[in-house]
Amino acid sequence: MMKLLDRHRPVEGTGAPVDTEALIPEAKRRERRRHLAVAAAVLLIAGGTAAAVSIVGGGSGGRPTTTSAPLDRPAGTGGPVARVLRIVRPVTASGTEATPHGLAIEGDRTYVTTFYQVAGPGNTRLSIIESDGSLGAHVDIIGDTIGPAVGDHAVWVVTSSGASGAKQPGAGRLLRFEPDSLHLSGSVAVGDEATAVAAGLGAVWVAVRDELLDINPSSMRVVARRSFAGPINALAVGSGSLWVLDISPGQNPMTSVILRLDPHTLRKTASVPLSSANVYYLVAGLHQIWTAYGFPRAHVVAVDSLTGKLLFNRLSFSVQEGVSGISSDGHDDLWYVTTGARVGRLGSTGLSSGTPVTLSLGTGVGLFPNLQPQAMAASLTEVDVALGNRVVELQPLVQHAR
Repeated sequence: MMKLLDRHRPVEGTGAPVDTEALIPEAKRRERRRHLAVAAAVLLIAGGTAAAVSIVGGGSGGRPTTTSAPLDRPAGTGGPVARVLRIVRPVTASGTEATPHGLAIEGDRTYVTTFYQVAGPGNTRLSIIESDGSLGAHVDIIGDTIGPAVGDHAVWVVTSSGASGAKQPGAGRLLRFEPDSLHLSGSVAVGDEATAVAAGLGAVWVAVRDELLDINPSSMRVVARRSFAGPINALAVGSGSLWVLDISPGQNPMTSVILRLDPHTLRKTASVPLSSANVYYLVAGLHQIWTAYGFPRAHVVAVDSLTGKLLFNRLSFSVQEGVSGISSDGHDDLWYVTTGARVGRLGSTGLSSGTPVTLSLGTGVGLFPNLQPQAMAASLTEVDVALGNRVVELQPLVQHAR
């Protein structure tokens, strides 16, 4: 098992990230979508303290306090759906501000991937935000990543060449981290140009262009592959099935389809066509699968996860905005954030369970105006939004919409 390095000490006096291959035992060496390239290296940094997190709105001794919500509250009935608990600004060990672009909630922890640049193509930091807003363990990965995904007792990210498109050494690996320490415990090559990763039901799935890889989370072996008609934009695990958002090429205009797969055989068991190819989100609730797409008005689609039938497909936002992220609370409510940083919640009927609230971070306080959300994650007790260089933590004002 690897040993964590001191969080302020360069690797062997070089200041360079340590080679991933040197950290993983030979038996585990057999076998990512967004921005920049990764080298085959991961720098493990121990610890992480509250000193590495800046909290807007008070707090002492590195422990933030619950603050009242800095929200614009539009006119409407039912009251706002959430209030801001705190705003966390992840920074690197050198103090460089990072841009969060991936979120996952598991229990009372949030796992966040943040992109930052010191020199070269840039790096990604995978961090734990604890329940009090302080930063727990973290690990730096050279380049960009897809994820994080949480499942099967691990945290998963995929390294990617990102938007640069230039093939880089080490890009295209699935990395497995211990959920408490973020120790790197496994790695497998999956190919560059990954677009999605999901975990659960005893497996990890990675989408690479139009191919789906089924990976054993213990042995880190690719056990099955399946090709699709077009690129895979998203994956979700729910109701005992794997769900795939696939683009259908060869049509004008192009469309997409939500596919339900048997997780053991990867055989298709249901199909729900969508009228657009510009669909990038897919999340699983207790009884429904959700997606949203469209600009300047966003459609929200719900599929019954047991029958595989379309429940509704409708214009669900009353504002002229697109969608920047969606997340299920684990039951049957959908949280969404729009391109205008408006956060709301829909129930299983597609009706709003309260008045959407607008995050006013960046307006009126001289910070970052015109921010566009990058990611969202939700649970029954917390909703997190990546906004600019911050993670905004919200508390739902009702436990669950009925």
